[in-house]
Amino acid sequence: MAELSLDTKYPQCIQRIILGVQFAMIAVMCFFVFLNGEWPGWDMLGLILFTLFLWIMRDRIAFLDFAPFLLMLFTYEVIRSVILVVGTSGVHVADLIVWEQTLCAGIIPSFALQRAFGATAYTWLVDLVANAFYMTHFFSVILMGCVLWLNRKAHYWAYIMGLILLSYVAFLIYVVFPAAPPWWASLNGYLRSQPVNLNHSLLSPEYIFAAANPLGAMPSLHTAWPAYMLFYALYIWGRKSLPLLILPVGVAVSSVYLGHHYLVDILAGVGFAAVAFAFATQWGKVYLKIREPAGSLATV
Repeated sequence: MAELSLDTKYPQCIQRIILGVQFAMIAVMCFFVFLNGEWPGWDMLGLILFTLFLWIMRDRIAFLDFAPFLLMLFTYEVIRSVILVVGTSGVHVADLIVWEQTLCAGIIPSFALQRAFGATAYTWLVDLVANAFYMTHFFSVILMGCVLWLNRKAHYWAYIMGLILLSYVAFLIYVVFPAAPPWWASLNGYLRSQPVNLNHSLLSPEYIFAAANPLGAMPSLHTAWPAYMLFYALYIWGRKSLPLLILPVGVAVSSVYLGHHYLVDILAGVGFAAVAFAFATQWGKVYLKIREPAGSLATV
């Protein structure tokens, strides 16, 4: 007797209902955790991504195609643990402050933004928008990968190669050049004249102290990932992708306002993203024989 396939045994709509219920359960759990001042752990985020992948594709090859995202996510968690084991004895704090003040005429942008928007009638709205942007950084590159996999398969692996290069070089820098964010510097007495706090984060300070990467500020992957996504979108679809500019800009401003990054971290992240994008497109042309996209910047 021939073995029944999943599609034969259960109609496609039933598959989607089952996966939809599971995804909704996970989303509710994440929302509950978030309401209690914490961000879902990487294990829970990994489960969300795995469920999402099952939703849009149902074969082993597709899962292997998307494995780099999961591996990259868990690598970030491992790197965070490695940095914490290394300790804070060699952390770079004062030099980043000097760079920031040199670039910004003596001003710490995080302090300036928090002073300007941190005690107004609409601060709650600014905080909400800032936190929403800040937490989209990883999901934007994943969604871009899904779009490419479904519609521009030829570009998918070039995109992945650039993303892996960007991420793992940054991970390595976090280990050899641990750099503290503004909130950490302020907490440890480095920014007494221009203090930066965590009051505007929807995550509790206790959770940030325990779960965040306190020494991974330079370069800012929060900005680098959506910037890389934007560069690749412009490369493929040209000016039609310009509305996506709101993502890296929103994440960058939010990262500074919330006290998680200096402006120099942001600029470094954009620079790394540009290099990774250049590598990805050239690698795609040479090794994957990808033609210049019809909607690229060169033709619009």
